[in-house]
Amino acid sequence: MSDKIRVLLVDDHAMLRKGMVLLLSEEDDVEVIGEASDGEQAIEQARVLKPDVVVMDISMPKLNGVEATREIIAESPASKIIALSIHSAKHVVDDMLSAGAVGYVLKESVPEELLQGIRSVMRGDMYLSDAITGTVVSAYVEGMSGDRIGTEVDASRTITGSKLSILEQLTNREQDIVELLAQRMRNKEMATRLFISPETVKSHLKHVYQKLGVGNRREAAIKAAEIMAALER
Repeated sequence: MSDKIRVLLVDDHAMLRKGMVLLLSEEDDVEVIGEASDGEQAIEQARVLKPDVVVMDISMPKLNGVEATREIIAESPASKIIALSIHSAKHVVDDMLSAGAVGYVLKESVPEELLQGIRSVMRGDMYLSDAITGTVVSAYVEGMSGDRIGTEVDASRTITGSKLSILEQLTNREQDIVELLAQRMRNKEMATRLFISPETVKSHLKHVYQKLGVGNRREAAIKAAEIMAALER
């Protein structure tokens, strides 16, 4: 029987899931056993796979991460859920913790924090990104029972500033464009690869430039290469 931590990844961005799979696959004590792109799939996968840890996005189609967390905990209370989100607002964190999550990691802190979080919750601790500790969650930390978490809160002290969090802002098609930008493809090549018109490529590029915070194609290609390199590390 494997001693690895069995992890289910839930996020509606395929490239972000790919990055997490690459990250976790390098660890000897962690195994990705499944993926889901929305809350409904997450519930189905958790029901069948019985993961040790579920890494849960919050903003997803069909069913959000808060509701999915509540359902999974009701059916499989042994599974430990870590929220992985761009949201740090108090009410969002409160909702996830009250639904049953025992960890909350900001996407800007990926990848090292995610690994720390997975291992921490498996030890019985709660894990919270440093940026959301303190008054935002103190009431929950004090009120949690010992059968769900330990008394220690393992809060991260290292913010990595990962490029992966940028992907949360992009649509699936814009993620495709970023990947092809990193390969230095021209517009016509992108259009052929994606089965869309060059005009549609130009429209997507305009949105990608805005979301990446760049002003021209050269800057966009550099930023895209940085993002893809972060995915491959």
